[in-house]
Amino acid sequence: MKSRRPLREPDQSVTTQLQSLAKGLDANSPTPLYQQIAVQIEQWIENGHLSAGERLMSERKLTEFLNVSRRTVRAAFARLIERRYLSATHGRGNFVLEPPVRQEFRYLSLERFAPQHWRVTPYHYDLIHEAEEKTHAFVHYKYTPTAQKLRETLLRPPSGYDGILVIRPEQSWVDMLLSMDKETFPVPVVVVNRNLSGSKLNFVSPHHFQQTYEAAQKLIALGHRRIGYVSGQTSAHFMRLAYDGFLQALTESGFPRHEEDIFLTESLEPGSIERGLKPYLEKRRYSAVVVAGSALSMPFEKTIQASATVIPDQLSAILVTEQYTLDKMAMRWTAHCYPDRAAMLRSLEFLRQYHQRQAFSSIQELLPHTVRMGASCREA
Repeated sequence: MKSRRPLREPDQSVTTQLQSLAKGLDANSPTPLYQQIAVQIEQWIENGHLSAGERLMSERKLTEFLNVSRRTVRAAFARLIERRYLSATHGRGNFVLEPPVRQEFRYLSLERFAPQHWRVTPYHYDLIHEAEEKTHAFVHYKYTPTAQKLRETLLRPPSGYDGILVIRPEQSWVDMLLSMDKETFPVPVVVVNRNLSGSKLNFVSPHHFQQTYEAAQKLIALGHRRIGYVSGQTSAHFMRLAYDGFLQALTESGFPRHEEDIFLTESLEPGSIERGLKPYLEKRRYSAVVVAGSALSMPFEKTIQASATVIPDQLSAILVTEQYTLDKMAMRWTAHCYPDRAAMLRSLEFLRQYHQRQAFSSIQELLPHTVRMGASCREA
């Protein structure tokens, strides 16, 4: 009899693959560990990384690799057998079956279809498409021009949809959502890229507070004692959270806030931002600056290029922005990038798991950002 092939992906060793799975397990997630393991193995089977007839390693070995209890692994296997991804043969082990036909889900994304989505580049459509491919989903878009229309659609959605996405809602939409957080929606709703902590709403968001807090702490660690801050108006909740993170870093280090070091703009029109930034940079007394928000990133760079300011010799800077925006910029900036791709994927995964009865509770997740090191920081 021919030996069965071990658990592996074409380009990875068994150890590397399982170590990657082990690092991704989150004991604090509302989704139990056994379900997290089962979902990952399902994806390997569906993506062809595990072929029909392959034998998975034993419960004991998998327990050692993943550093979880034997009971957790056994529950994961039971789930996979129940869902017909594996078959169990007494005395021989668990073998991969042909993946079952996956149900494809349909979700609705509520949109205003502005030329620039909420005044920033609408690259979220690419992120949605990537997430669709990975979650066997179709996302359709519905024109939603006002907050009141948002309310009506959430309470009476079109038929045939398994869930609703609200992506990067502006503040009037956030206010409407928070006023509805005790409502019962006909289908699950997930807000993407807005922190709605304290409500009962489902959301997946960057940790706006943590991003600017860590950026300011980095500059302080480099020896800077006076740090500027550039952002949109703090009347928007997520911008206020970012501003609070910056202030917290100053407070913990015993540094005062200087009003002349703070640039907050109500307008997100690039030309208006550049006109405001020019005198702000010319009169600076700070040696470093945190620029929070993708809509501010490119105007900040253009203003720097048009001024006599040299980055980083005269001014160190950290951007809090999208990777997409960063890739279009001319200079090599140190940046804290929003986890936009991860947030979109996680939102669709939750909706899928909810309908497959793999997720039994709401989702409220603040995702970690990534740090891209550039040439825009130096020691004071």
